[in-house]
Amino acid sequence: MKLKSIEIYGFKSFADRTLLEFNQGITGIVGPNGSGKSNISDAVRWVLGEQSPKALRGSRMEDVIFSGTENRKALPYCEVSLLFDNEDGSLNTDFSEVMVTRRAYRSGEGEYYLNKNLCRLRDILELFRDTGIGKEGYSIIGQGRIDDILSVKSNERRQVFEEAAGIVTYRVRKEEAERNLQKTRENLVRVNDIIDEISLRLEPLQKQAEDAKTYLSNAERLKLLDLNIFIIRQDRLKTRLKSIEERIKTYSEALSSAQENIKLLTEKRIQLDEKQESLDEKDKQQRRAQLQLSEEIQETTNERERLQAALNSHIKESERLKNEAIQLEEKLADILSGTKDTSERQKEKQSQLDSLQEKLNKEQLELAIREEKENEKQLELDNHRDELLNIANRVTDAKTLETRQHTILSQLEEQLSRLEQVLVQKADSLKKGETVLSEIAENTSNVAEQIENAKKDVEKLLSKRETAEEVLEKAIEYEHKMVQDIGALRSKLTLLEEMAEGYEGYYNAVKQAIKISRNNPNVHGVVAKLIEVPKEYETAIDMLLGGQLQHIVTKDEETAQEIIDYLRKNRLGRTTFLPLTSVKGRTLSESERKLLSTEGCLGLASELIHYDDKYKGIVDSLLGRCIITKDLKSAIDIMRKGSYRFNAVTLNGDVMRAGGSMTGGTSQNQSASLLGRERQRKELAKSIKQLEEALSLKQSEIAKLKEEYDEISLSYANADKKLNEINLQYALEKEKLQSTKVYVEKERLSLDETKQAQAQLELAIDDINKDLADIKTKSEAEQVDQGAMQQKTKDLQEMLKSAREDVATQREIVQELVLNEQSVRHELLALQKEEKLSLSEQESLSKRASENYKISDEEYNKAGLIKESLVVLNEKLQGLQNKNIEQQRESDKLEIDRQQLFKARKRNSDETELLHNRINEENDKLHKAELLYARNEDERNSLASNILSKYDMTYAQALDYRFEDNIPLPSLEREANEKREIIKHLGHINVHAVEEYAATKERYDDMSTQKEDAEKAEQDLTKLIDRLLKEMSVRFVGEFKKLGEHFQESFTRLFGGGTAALTLSDPENPLTCDIEISAQPPGKRLQLMSLLSGGERALTAIAILFAMLKLKPTPFCVLDEIEAALDDANIGHFADYLSEFAKTTQFIVVTHRKGTMECCDSLYGVAMQEKGVSTMVSVNLEDYKN
Repeated sequence: MKLKSIEIYGFKSFADRTLLEFNQGITGIVGPNGSGKSNISDAVRWVLGEQSPKALRGSRMEDVIFSGTENRKALPYCEVSLLFDNEDGSLNTDFSEVMVTRRAYRSGEGEYYLNKNLCRLRDILELFRDTGIGKEGYSIIGQGRIDDILSVKSNERRQVFEEAAGIVTYRVRKEEAERNLQKTRENLVRVNDIIDEISLRLEPLQKQAEDAKTYLSNAERLKLLDLNIFIIRQDRLKTRLKSIEERIKTYSEALSSAQENIKLLTEKRIQLDEKQESLDEKDKQQRRAQLQLSEEIQETTNERERLQAALNSHIKESERLKNEAIQLEEKLADILSGTKDTSERQKEKQSQLDSLQEKLNKEQLELAIREEKENEKQLELDNHRDELLNIANRVTDAKTLETRQHTILSQLEEQLSRLEQVLVQKADSLKKGETVLSEIAENTSNVAEQIENAKKDVEKLLSKRETAEEVLEKAIEYEHKMVQDIGALRSKLTLLEEMAEGYEGYYNAVKQAIKISRNNPNVHGVVAKLIEVPKEYETAIDMLLGGQLQHIVTKDEETAQEIIDYLRKNRLGRTTFLPLTSVKGRTLSESERKLLSTEGCLGLASELIHYDDKYKGIVDSLLGRCIITKDLKSAIDIMRKGSYRFNAVTLNGDVMRAGGSMTGGTSQNQSASLLGRERQRKELAKSIKQLEEALSLKQSEIAKLKEEYDEISLSYANADKKLNEINLQYALEKEKLQSTKVYVEKERLSLDETKQAQAQLELAIDDINKDLADIKTKSEAEQVDQGAMQQKTKDLQEMLKSAREDVATQREIVQELVLNEQSVRHELLALQKEEKLSLSEQESLSKRASENYKISDEEYNKAGLIKESLVVLNEKLQGLQNKNIEQQRESDKLEIDRQQLFKARKRNSDETELLHNRINEENDKLHKAELLYARNEDERNSLASNILSKYDMTYAQALDYRFEDNIPLPSLEREANEKREIIKHLGHINVHAVEEYAATKERYDDMSTQKEDAEKAEQDLTKLIDRLLKEMSVRFVGEFKKLGEHFQESFTRLFGGGTAALTLSDPENPLTCDIEISAQPPGKRLQLMSLLSGGERALTAIAILFAMLKLKPTPFCVLDEIEAALDDANIGHFADYLSEFAKTTQFIVVTHRKGTMECCDSLYGVAMQEKGVSTMVSVNLEDYKN
């Protein structure tokens, strides 16, 4: 990997986009002081993640953005990009080229890009971790980095050495684990506090919940009692009122009979009226019965369709669950078969392991016996040698020396032979171990990558599930609100319909006239119901028409006369009629219509409202000469121009009438509600329909959201399960990797020791052969006397050799058994894990299959019950339809009777004359009856108002709560008083306590679960930190030792001699102790680095940096005037050493020293032709050298 280019825009003094391209070797960056050459190294440090403005020679991060000059504006952002060649795959990415970009804005925002894709700082740091590249690495070395090495502060010096030792990843993981541990402990404290707090609240809340349940139960019962008491009293008042009505009718009939001249006609008229009322009552009852029957038929049909759908659903679900259970049982059978095979293999491996352990113990015992025998033979041989030395006193020194040398030579050759065999065995064992280690390491790396991918999947799915849950909760909450809104609107609509049905707010005469004419097609209704007024004009029309809104429109004058006669006869009051045949309206003349264009005029009232064309004459008579204006000032202006010949009204209801009179101010006129009542009813009906449609869509949306949430939850559970499985696999692989590493390292050390012993033996054999050649002549003379003794010695040597060979053979057997025992043990562990997972899956499948069978049976039973209900419903529906046909026939017959009666009454009305005389006595009786009727009516209204205010219910709504049993009123009142007394004794009640207790209990259980999870996480994190510390210590000590050797070499090269050393102040604590640097330049004594001169200290620090590069080479290195403190002689040493390293490492050197420039392959010159703006000039020195 190498750095191909740096692109800078807006960073510090580089206002223009600047591209620096680099080749292999040394690239120098030179320029006068203040030209901005060090800004290039700052740019590299910044793009690699530097967050400290101070490290970039600034006070704020915004200081890195070009701030402008006298001739240039400040830039809004800066950007630096590094392009790397990754053909060798040094970086953990599939791209052959990697571009890292950082961008900063003046607003304080920043962005990182990896190959032009937005990413996080963490992604950048992970990409370069343990490569030496990064803000904390040694790929960017400036005076500040030299100061870190020279610093007396342990933590600043240690950072450099830890990066070189490659334990930064471990330290980051350890620090992350420590942060997580701290968070876990803080969370544990918080959870414990919450649990303590919830525990204190649970018991009081439980008591409040019980009281609330008691209260709600009694309150609900009290409501039913109040409603039934209300119904009974209302029914009694209704009966009483009906009785009074009959008395009033009797008095009226007596009053009519007093007039002898019209007695017969009046009696006939009364009979006709009674017959009409009877027919009306029958018609009303018939219609009510028919409506009730239609509703019952519709409900029965709907119920049948619902049950049929439910039947199909239950049958289908039962079959699905049964099929699924069968599949689960088949899968369970397969797993049981596999589990049985695993158990057999496990028993076989356990038996094999026991046999190997027994055999190993036996062979180890045999090895000890053979080693003891070898020692005995060696002792016997040594004793014999002592005896031979006593005999050798009588022989020449030469012969004795020859004999000894032959003996030693034989022993050495035997040892060398054994060593060669052992060496071959150990090399083969080491090769196998390294192969296994490589495979395990690769597996561990793959599993670690799987863990990261699985973690990302789990995090994405968790975030997705939380988002889906939040959306679903909001949708359900909105659905509940819509249902409440529909209920509220329905209540309002019902109230308006009841008011409209009873003509609430109309004069009594109007009510009576409409009542008797309800089925008369010649009576069209009141004006208020025949016109539709836009909301903005309601006040104006209300004030303008006033009581005229209650005028009754009829087909002709005869119809009006009929009703007037009836009102007069029954003393029901007076009202105004508007016959279509006689009322002819007028509108404005052509000259008057020109005034409609006057400013402030909104138009002619009759043209601003909506009505049926057949009522045009009526509307014109009322509003044809009425103008609506914005305000009173506009009305006065228009009326003056029109000479007060028409009416005008403002939007606020101020009226100017023809002739000039004015009416204004505020008004409580009841007719305003009459005019807007129908509009409100239509608007409410429309709103309810829209809300119901929206509710249906929302419910469909909720169903879809629930399905999505369930799918996401299932995916999350599967991903989390997969992550746990991979984590378990990773832990096993790590354990296997660690044990294999220890074994390979042990074999490697043993092989090195064996090779050293072999080399020493070969040297010794060569020396002995040379000595034997010199003393051979002397030894021949002594062979006769020493023959017998030598032969005996040889025999002992052969015996010792045989014993040693036996020991070596036995050792090989023991070693082979140890390896076999370890292999079988690992296989046994894998089989045990497989059996455990299989048992868990068996239990899950068995449980699911049982549940499916159970639910399937339940679904089938439900389907049977539904079939029975369907048979009953079909029979009921047939009976209702037959009954409906009979009722239709009765309705047709009643309609014929009504038409005949109407004709008879018409004839009677034509013949009846107006009544002029009143009888005082009958008048008095009639007046008293009316007063009594009014008092009962008031009592009835008072009861209805009380129930409406207390329970928000009308009489019609209360009927739904009527008891089926006819309980006496006193019993109901007595029970109601008892319930009130119970509620009173309960005192203050928290009606939300039930929900609060349930929520608090659920939270308590949830917190308890969180506590258990946190405690387990605390234990796991503690174990992880201990393991990381151990791995860091082993790695740091090993790498630190190698770094010390490289430091000695680089120090000697740079100083031309001398010695240097790196030591730990406390080797027992290598991760926390101080790192001491000792140096002895040529001609001086060994001393600590802090006692050296400034130049020596700088050169020593440079030697350490070169040692780090040799220990762990970095693909490229940026040196920023690190040789500034060196003299010319040391500059030469530095340049030579730099040139050697340039063969493997790419260097970018910011310098102003001539010696350093001479060793560069190419130069970039930095200049400030424009004040405050750096520019670049490049030179390839190879061209000039060639």
